[in-house]
Amino acid sequence: MQFEKIKTCNFGEIGKGQANVNLRYVANKEISKVLAIKCDAIVTDSKVQENLVNYKGRAECKLVFVDTNGELQSATFFTEFNDSIVATAGEGERSFKCVTVDVNHTVSANVVVVNCLVEVKLWAFETHVGQNLLSGVNLLTSPKTFVERGAIHDCTLEVDSQWNLDFELNILSCFCEVVVDDCTAQEEVLTVVGRGFLHLTALSEGKILSKVLPFDVNGQCMCATEGQLTVQATVKNTKLHVEVDGSSTLLSMDVTLGLEVKELVVATKEIAMDAYSTTSLLNVEYQQIPCTKLCGRTNFTTNCALEDNAQDYVGTALYGVVLTNAVVQHKTVTAEGVVSVVLVYKDQDYWSKEVEIPFSCQTPVDFSCDGSVCACATLGEVTAVANGDSLEINAVVNVVAECFEEELVKTLCQAQEVGSLPKRSTIEICMAKKGETLWQLGKSMGVDVDEILLINPDLSNPLEKDTKIVLYHKID
Repeated sequence: MQFEKIKTCNFGEIGKGQANVNLRYVANKEISKVLAIKCDAIVTDSKVQENLVNYKGRAECKLVFVDTNGELQSATFFTEFNDSIVATAGEGERSFKCVTVDVNHTVSANVVVVNCLVEVKLWAFETHVGQNLLSGVNLLTSPKTFVERGAIHDCTLEVDSQWNLDFELNILSCFCEVVVDDCTAQEEVLTVVGRGFLHLTALSEGKILSKVLPFDVNGQCMCATEGQLTVQATVKNTKLHVEVDGSSTLLSMDVTLGLEVKELVVATKEIAMDAYSTTSLLNVEYQQIPCTKLCGRTNFTTNCALEDNAQDYVGTALYGVVLTNAVVQHKTVTAEGVVSVVLVYKDQDYWSKEVEIPFSCQTPVDFSCDGSVCACATLGEVTAVANGDSLEINAVVNVVAECFEEELVKTLCQAQEVGSLPKRSTIEICMAKKGETLWQLGKSMGVDVDEILLINPDLSNPLEKDTKIVLYHKID
């Protein structure tokens, strides 16, 4: 008897590390005061070495400051970093999440040095190996149970958008966030649908204006994938183009998204045993192995608000969101996090402060799951409205949550021949997989290729898709 190894896996966090990152920026003019700093980091590559996972990343810093002439300035600069996490992970079966947990800086003349502490979480797909019978009986594939295979593909997607603005544009800072709502793959072409938000801070007629410009994500790129997918997007590059025509400003944006694509594949294989599908009597044994099933995916939006002092308020400079926790219980997903907003004030001089707006929201889902959640959050519009001495700050948070649960999958671990069935007229039906050759099928079924083609003349070699193959065995 021949056996085929079947891989299933458990989705979860397997390690955590921290990286200290230093960024250095040299301005054209001497820096009087730093008003706002925002640092983001992503992991761009990793390598497994025994029980260490070595990773490389890219940290980007956005800076708003006042020079010695009292003028507002902005800059974006980045650096590379590398570190390692103590964990056991297989090749090609891991992903990373980065959160900047602390930022401080020093200023000397026209040089600012920013130090940020990046917390890196490593998620992996632990592989369990079961076995299933490959020959002697037919294998039928169940379409109901899906697992994360751990096959991660990286590709990029280009997105273009433009807006007509009714104000003069002197950009202080900008950053872009994207959330993926759906993705499909067909013949190695990946179609991604989602939403994006361009967060823009500009200086117009001596006032700071903060805008959130939404845009749609709907594009295609090449990626070797199949079946059901789950995708996370990271903004890799943003380019802005400004054209001024009288009182109207045309703003165009080109953004490059890095897509991390994980495949969802069928895990369960069951055995069809009857007099027409096998020529042997079998004694079979099964085992149950754990696998992680994607139960469902949900998108929802919540609002959070805070009041602050409005005296001398000028505008907002930078903002961001961190998702601190996401859990699923019964038929409800709960997400918790913090929105940070940098407020700019001016009396005799510019000054700023950062406020944090905690949020906690729940949304009902149409599936039952008490397992783990993989979630991400992006910011929609952030507004700060002065009402007398009070400043009302409102933020819209968009959350995407993927829910997983663990279940035991029944799989064949042993099969022994205990005898042969009497000869009779039989019909044998085989479920063949895409990519298999007729020679492989003939060998597994004990017949010549010509006999297969005689009854199934339309077959391609190798098979272009999953195919049902029929054979007739006659008594001599």
